[in-house]
Amino acid sequence: MMNNFFKRNLTAKIISVFFALIMWTYVMSDINPKMTREITNVPVQLLNMEELRQQGLVIVGEVNDQIRVTVKGRRDEIYKINKNDVKATADLNGYKAGVNNIPVDVASLGNIEVDYSPKFLKVELEEIVRKQREVDLLISGNPKVGYILNEPRYKPSVVWIEGPASFVNAVDRVVAKLELNKGEVEEIVASLPLKALDDKDVEVMNVEIKPPYIDVYLPVDRLRTIRIEPKIEAKAAEGYRITDISVLPESIALRGQEELISSLSSVATEAVKLDNLTENKTIDASLVLPEGIKLFNEEEVKITVVVEAIVEKILDVPTVNIEFTGIQQGLDVDYDALLEKIQVKLVGKESVLQQINIEDIKMMVDLKNLNSGTHDVIVNASISTVAGGGIDEVTTTPKKISVKLIEPIQRNND
Repeated sequence: MMNNFFKRNLTAKIISVFFALIMWTYVMSDINPKMTREITNVPVQLLNMEELRQQGLVIVGEVNDQIRVTVKGRRDEIYKINKNDVKATADLNGYKAGVNNIPVDVASLGNIEVDYSPKFLKVELEEIVRKQREVDLLISGNPKVGYILNEPRYKPSVVWIEGPASFVNAVDRVVAKLELNKGEVEEIVASLPLKALDDKDVEVMNVEIKPPYIDVYLPVDRLRTIRIEPKIEAKAAEGYRITDISVLPESIALRGQEELISSLSSVATEAVKLDNLTENKTIDASLVLPEGIKLFNEEEVKITVVVEAIVEKILDVPTVNIEFTGIQQGLDVDYDALLEKIQVKLVGKESVLQQINIEDIKMMVDLKNLNSGTHDVIVNASISTVAGGGIDEVTTTPKKISVKLIEPIQRNND
């Protein structure tokens, strides 16, 4: 009976199915037609990047890792698709250094037809290398007036540069920059980032600096000008005298930590010993600097010893130049009874004696408590124009002279 049911009106049934197909085709083609849609800027995921690095390779340059995808299908289906639904990949495993064309693979989207462009990504691979570079510390700015920067200390002083060979080879130096604010008077402690620069001082990217920081210690010194004290033991030869010892410069600029340099009043030279000097002597001298104190500038220090000959000079001084003091009232000196001249001998520095004349010699005789008559009295001679040293001895010949004291009336009677 079942067979009879299906056989019954078979023609009518076939015609119904046929018309149904026609109607479905019409509906699908008119209401939900097939369409083509383009999706742009679809990202391509690069696979096996870590494996690539383990092989000692790395991507250099820019990779155009976006593709244009064309999807074709029924309108209701393709408009459900967005950029995130498209899974595009490119496997880097197995490729070597150089320029490689890596095929792009796009995962199936079911009944949707998929096409894309480009089919390959151009990827340049380069070997990863490591090189060492010394670190340069660049300091800008100045401390407070009266202070100066000491030698900086930092670690590490050598770092590793790692990355693509072409980039690593372009690194000329590795620098850290320390910018000072005005007014620093104390030590500076800082951790500074490092930068890789080429020979034009442009930062080189795509390299890794290991470690990326350095620790810096920068002392700030106090500047002071300190008096120099010459340490010298000098002796002149017989017949000569040391007349001056001087040091040039008289003071010198020193640098050091505040607590060390603030207590200094002078700095001494190394001990020097000179004997039997007959002429001026100038010698180089080294300074004895306390620990932690340094010269601000390298400067020569010289000690000069001035030596002069000790000579004699004899002058004949008229007795009329003698100043008589202490004469009792009613008495006077009989100048006609005096010697005409007295010889004065001077012993001293040659340069001083050359300037002494008769007018510079002062002679005095004390006649205090002496009565009229003839007396032998001492002549005291001195130099009136010489300040300080320079004259060792002043003697007269004779040491005593006869002075006749008379009354004015007696002189008239004579």
